[in-house]
Amino acid sequence: MVTRGPLVLVVGGQKSGKSGLAARIAHAAGRPVVVLAPARAGDAEMAERIAIHRADRPAAWATIEDLDLRAAVAAADPNATIIVDALDTWLLEVMADAGLWTDDDVAPWGRDGLDAADAIVAAADDLASDAGDRPGTTVLIAGQPGLGAHAMGASGRRWVDLHGRVLQAVSARADRAVLVVAGRVLDLAPPDGLVADLGDLVADLGARTTDRDRGPEGGTDGGAGPAPTGDAWPTP
Repeated sequence: MVTRGPLVLVVGGQKSGKSGLAARIAHAAGRPVVVLAPARAGDAEMAERIAIHRADRPAAWATIEDLDLRAAVAAADPNATIIVDALDTWLLEVMADAGLWTDDDVAPWGRDGLDAADAIVAAADDLASDAGDRPGTTVLIAGQPGLGAHAMGASGRRWVDLHGRVLQAVSARADRAVLVVAGRVLDLAPPDGLVADLGDLVADLGARTTDRDRGPEGGTDGGAGPAPTGDAWPTP
């Protein structure tokens, strides 16, 4: 039986320290490191960014520049630590390949566009599933829309929408998800425990409200009024 390695999602704004944290995780794992860099040098600025990232990595790390992340994960040493740097650049490229970029300021998705978007989210989910089944550690790095620059217009809105869907799909499969800000790390808890806690809180507040509305000895407290609704909170 193959033991699963951890799948870690590292999210943050531009230059927040995401890659540095991923490097520290890789160092702690103590295994060979493979960096999957799904980016194309489409212009001089992007080529410079790619070159800077290459130079920042230890010489012993292997770097694979490929948009087919699933195939690259499958081809890598199963016991190696994989760093995907980064999902947002992968999303930019696969959106372009799917014809989802437009120069229009306003552009509905259309049926074909929605189907293409669903296929991209499914591909990200498949990637996270494969990565989570590896015996080695896998770190998926992703930017966070709103904490960095992105394109304006319809294309920018499409990227933000898809980025959010992709991160939710990947996060649902991750063993740990963290937010990096100014080089500091905040653990992102799964929603299940919080939802359960909030359900208990709502039930408790509802019981208190019902008891208060009955008044003393089971009568009606005429001064209490109806149970609060909307944003109003009952007073314990």
